[in-house]
Amino acid sequence: AYLQMEALAGFSAKDEWDFAFEGMTNHPFIKGNYPHHEGIWGWGTAADQTILMVPNIRRSMVEYHDILWDLGFATTWEDASSLSDNLYGEQPDIDSYYEWRDSRVLDESHWYGWFIDYWMEGGLMRDIFTHKLTSKEHWDDLLKKPFYSRADLDYNNYVSSGTVVPPSYDPHCANGEISD
Repeated sequence: AYLQMEALAGFSAKDEWDFAFEGMTNHPFIKGNYPHHEGIWGWGTAADQTILMVPNIRRSMVEYHDILWDLGFATTWEDASSLSDNLYGEQPDIDSYYEWRDSRVLDESHWYGWFIDYWMEGGLMRDIFTHKLTSKEHWDDLLKKPFYSRADLDYNNYVSSGTVVPPSYDPHCANGEISD
């Protein structure tokens, strides 16, 4: 989708990580994964409107695995950046994909749906796996502790049974950094 946008407008897209680590530039399209654990809010207040472009999940899961594999399953920007020359250089073996798929695909499917809900609901803070409204503490941990286990990030570890959580929004959305 980004190639089509770039071709139509004559401007290139930039990744959210580029803004955060290489500084701000005038690019009209930002490829972003925020609030997914692989994404960051890297553009500050420079991007105030969004267009949600959602790729086909069947294709994007395979591509996501392949990119992770190319980057050695890096967990930091620095590690991923140092391995970026490996991107699209080799095809992962099918057994590697099957192993990752079998252990991750259900959780990644939850992340995929949660990502869409986040943008469609204007940044409403929800738990990834239950889709229940959640607390700010839980929200922050979901974003900042992506390599914690699902059990560590379980909704019930943050919100007591019977607690009614009022709707609250990601501060980026609530503070007007993006608009309707």
